[in-house]
Amino acid sequence: MSKILKRIAAMGAAVMMMGTMVISASAVKITIEKTIRGYDVRCSAENTGKTIYVYTSTATKNVATTVSVSATYKLNGAYVPVGNGYGGPGGCQTSVSKPSGATWDAITTTHGVTSSTITINDATWKNRGLI
Repeated sequence: MSKILKRIAAMGAAVMMMGTMVISASAVKITIEKTIRGYDVRCSAENTGKTIYVYTSTATKNVATTVSVSATYKLNGAYVPVGNGYGGPGGCQTSVSKPSGATWDAITTTHGVTSSTITINDATWKNRGLI
């Protein structure tokens, strides 16, 4: 009986470990809703592990939108800055990537509608669990 209980416990622990690995491997997507110049804007970021995708979108499809991202990753003790930006009507997306073995350190995003922008800082994204 003791051997059976030990086997059941070991199998349960293995299943829990597999579940944890699956959860940590999934992407994290966060959306923050803001108002810019009277437009309801969705400012989103998705961390897939290697790449962070950043989005700006609005329900008004013909309005000019912009998005930019400035991030830093750490690799072999060095901090490496990366950044990108894009614009488009009604919504747009950009991304930054890091090499294998690196860890994300910081991220700041800027989201715009027409000629007005808002910045979502590193602390906000970290508090929401993006990195």
